[in-house]
Amino acid sequence: ITGVGGKVIWHNGNNAFRAGYLGSGNGDRWDMANMGFASFGANGNTLASESYSSAFGLGSEASGFASAAFGRSKAESYYGFALGRYNLGGGDPYVLVDTDPLFEIGNGADNSNRSNALTVLKNGTITAPSFDLGEITDPKALTTKEYVDLNAGGAFSTNTNITSNANGTYSTDNFVFGSPQLDDTGNPDNDIRMFFNKTKGAFRAGNVNDTQWDDVNVGFRSFAGGTNTIASGGVSFAMGIDTEASGNNSTALNNSTIASGTNSFAIGINTNATGLASFASGNDTTASGIYSSTFGLGNQAIGDYSSAFGINSQAVGGLSFATGQLTVANGFFSSVFGIQTLSDSHASFVLGRFNEGGGNPSTWVATDPLFEIGNGSSDVSRTNALTVLKNGTVLAPTFDLAEITDPKALTTKEYVDGIIPAAASGLEAIDEGNGYGWRLIGNNPVHYGNIGIRAVDLSNGLGAGNLFGALGSYSFASGDRVIALGGSSAAFNFLTEASGLFSSAFGEGTNAESYASFTLGRYNIGGGFPGIWSSTDPVFEIGIGTSGSPNNAITVLKDGKTGIGTHTPRSILEVSHTNGVPTTSDYTNAFTIANESSNDSWQFFTQNDGYLLLYKDGNYRGSFNAASGVYGPVSDKNLKKNIQPLGEEESDLLMNLNPVKYKMKDQKDGRENYGLIAQELQKVFPDMVYENKSNDLLSVSYNDLIPLLIKTVQSQQIQIEKLEKRIGHLESKK
Repeated sequence: ITGVGGKVIWHNGNNAFRAGYLGSGNGDRWDMANMGFASFGANGNTLASESYSSAFGLGSEASGFASAAFGRSKAESYYGFALGRYNLGGGDPYVLVDTDPLFEIGNGADNSNRSNALTVLKNGTITAPSFDLGEITDPKALTTKEYVDLNAGGAFSTNTNITSNANGTYSTDNFVFGSPQLDDTGNPDNDIRMFFNKTKGAFRAGNVNDTQWDDVNVGFRSFAGGTNTIASGGVSFAMGIDTEASGNNSTALNNSTIASGTNSFAIGINTNATGLASFASGNDTTASGIYSSTFGLGNQAIGDYSSAFGINSQAVGGLSFATGQLTVANGFFSSVFGIQTLSDSHASFVLGRFNEGGGNPSTWVATDPLFEIGNGSSDVSRTNALTVLKNGTVLAPTFDLAEITDPKALTTKEYVDGIIPAAASGLEAIDEGNGYGWRLIGNNPVHYGNIGIRAVDLSNGLGAGNLFGALGSYSFASGDRVIALGGSSAAFNFLTEASGLFSSAFGEGTNAESYASFTLGRYNIGGGFPGIWSSTDPVFEIGIGTSGSPNNAITVLKDGKTGIGTHTPRSILEVSHTNGVPTTSDYTNAFTIANESSNDSWQFFTQNDGYLLLYKDGNYRGSFNAASGVYGPVSDKNLKKNIQPLGEEESDLLMNLNPVKYKMKDQKDGRENYGLIAQELQKVFPDMVYENKSNDLLSVSYNDLIPLLIKTVQSQQIQIEKLEKRIGHLESKK
């Protein structure tokens, strides 16, 4: 900052701007000690040392709070405004004092001979230098009190050219020239007038065609002159044509300007200074933000403390700066230069034309633009020649190989990848407080936690402040956003975490939290002690859940219990299912045993009432009683066909059976078994014997004998009844 020469300075801490040249002996004028908060200094050797001050021209000085100095003047008074050269200056820089200068036009010869052509004090008094009689030749020239006293022979006296609302009371009398009253009379002959409103300490001179100077539009200690001007604010000042100073301590000059904000200043044509302590100059400009300023044509300073210059530029964000043509500074603390450029991102800086823009205007986002050079061709074809992001990434557009000819030219990653497909890579040894580990070269450490001693990290971290990577001692991490936290743990794939000692996690979103546990799949249930072996903790899990609903397909506990469909098995193998019996098309909620070759299968299903149901290929076959455990085969009429009664011949065949008692050859106890020999039964009732072709052994369906036994008992009962009748008949004949 210090030193002579041409400079453009934007100081973000003080929100101050400097542009121009510092000559010999003035190199410290733009130092921090001379840079007021939200101040503006331009041109040569200017000094804007107080807050919200502005200095323009050559050697001008604005040292009063919210003061402005133009030309070669100095504005030392609180809210003072000075122009011209070598004015008298003076006044308190921080307090409103009625007798201090509010407006000065300097006409001094040099720094040792300072003088004012015109001075307006804050109490409304207007003063001018002494004139010789020979200097006042124009009949419309303003004169001073000393000139009038000299030529009139003393104090004013009442005559036919002066109208007062009372006679001879200086402490209360108002006076008017050119009209019988202060307010509008409705008579055009009285539109041109000059008056002093003693009650409000206000002065008016010029002409109005309506109520602009009526009491309702006259502010205390205000001044208005020219045509149709209004100074309705306290200590306001309006000069020119159709100007309006309605804010307290406001100033409106020239043509159709409005200064409605407190302590605002509007000058030029159709300018509006509506914000507190705002400044609007030029043509069709608006300064609506507090302490905002605008210069040029059609510009708008909308944000608080913002500044807009050039043509149709907008400073929208707070403390933003826009200059050039059709530029827009949307981001807070942002600055934009050029043609139709945009500074959308917080604290960004843009120049060139038709840049890409974008970003959060109020918050610092690491991936948003910090600096842009636009080289687009239109509003619908925006491009950047160079972009610097807030995380330090520097971006450039795509280049053809033929375009990069200078050996010192910067290149992009895509250019390097194009000519060096196998770019250098590898691991680097790093110590982040735990001892040396190894991470991939080029990975940003802010995306990872501190690497563990002797750990190897091949993973991809994401987002500052996250604790991804190989964090445990001797751990290993590979994949995207994985965490290997436990000692000697390993995490792979995506969003996995191995936090247990000696644990491993694979898949998506899995957690190996238990000591020496192994997980795969996605989003398992997890749990357990990370540092000790506990028999009830999981040692193996296959996850089948989602990010918001973890679930396990298989869980093996450290005591050997395995659960399918449950993560808390109570036996060596537990298969858990939900409600919904099997069907021929859906075995989802059953335990199935199937033959892969024939595709034949049996299903087991436990009902809510405790019955175990048996299905063949989804068809119901029977159930085991929940209380006794007795098996009952299905015997529903709706499932049967070709139903025929048993005849006497089937029942008679029972007499051919040979019941026996026996022991099995591999039987280890001494109990007797009772039954039939399958080969003998097969000769009598072949359908009651099943031949297992895989081992050539026969088995008997004893349930099929029950209907025959029932039939036999029924037949015997009929014979018994017949015999009883016969015996009874014989006995009756004795």
